[in-house]
Amino acid sequence: MKYILISDVHANDVALDAVTRYVEDIFGNQHQFRYLFLGDLVGYGTMLGALNCIRWLRSHANVDWLPGNHDEWLISQADSSFQGSAILSLLVQRAYLLHTDHKDDFLWFEQQVKSAIEKRSALKFHKDGLVLHPTHGSVVEGGERNGYLYPWKPSLIKWDLLRLRPKYPNEAVCLLYGHTHYPLLACLQGDNLVYASIQYGKAIQICDGMVAINPGSVGQPRDGDPRSSFAILDTKSRTVTFHRVEYDVEAMATQLEADGNHNSHFHPLSWEERDAVLAELKRRGKEVDPRKVYDELIARIRAGNKDSNLSLYQGVYRKVEWGMEVITN
Repeated sequence: MKYILISDVHANDVALDAVTRYVEDIFGNQHQFRYLFLGDLVGYGTMLGALNCIRWLRSHANVDWLPGNHDEWLISQADSSFQGSAILSLLVQRAYLLHTDHKDDFLWFEQQVKSAIEKRSALKFHKDGLVLHPTHGSVVEGGERNGYLYPWKPSLIKWDLLRLRPKYPNEAVCLLYGHTHYPLLACLQGDNLVYASIQYGKAIQICDGMVAINPGSVGQPRDGDPRSSFAILDTKSRTVTFHRVEYDVEAMATQLEADGNHNSHFHPLSWEERDAVLAELKRRGKEVDPRKVYDELIARIRAGNKDSNLSLYQGVYRKVEWGMEVITN
């Protein structure tokens, strides 16, 4: 079976459409593959992007998926640890999705997220003698949507793999996760976590033991490369192939600029809805300037990161012409 591993779309419908076209050009027939989506369909992107991404998920029968922390927040609005910028984008997306013309899509997504969270770790696969264990964040209880397995913290990745080992003592296991927005391929050899270089478009043989794979982010990469990132896992050949896809970043930037233009008469939300968003941010102690937030989001997608963590990632992987090369000590 061929699984298209995607994660962290974050309401970037322009990037998601580009990846979809790329995948369909490779395979043609949708019966030849399934998408395995590792969460965070919404947040950070645009209002229209959130709607279009939900409709993408709703219209594709060949998708297995689990929600991320942004998907959960859109439904519950309960996590107080979110930054003001994240809450702003989610509040405006929620307000837009609750409009009469979009509400059916919102209610469908709400039911899907709630159902997936209730099932918890029900999404597991045994294919061609390989166990696929997907999560958004971590397999540690309570960290399913919030645990960060950063590449520069190998002990956390190793701990997750060791937690899975007793469940599958005699099987080859792939831990598939997102949330960090950084692509990664690592294998547990004995008690050592060994990273592998990533050559885009080239099938990489995975080890027979325990493997960790993060396909990177479709909608908001943070590894210094603005192109969408995803991977194809072939369970029959036991290979994973990482891909980068260019998309119209400036088209997405234009949409973000319109969403951030909070005083525009062409803004998708009414004045009352905009005031309600700002009042809710104030109530939560998360007051932010919408224009500054969206300017930052635009800068982030253009650069493929506006995060200080990039330097930490570059201590693990070096960007080269053909992909990401592991830095060995």
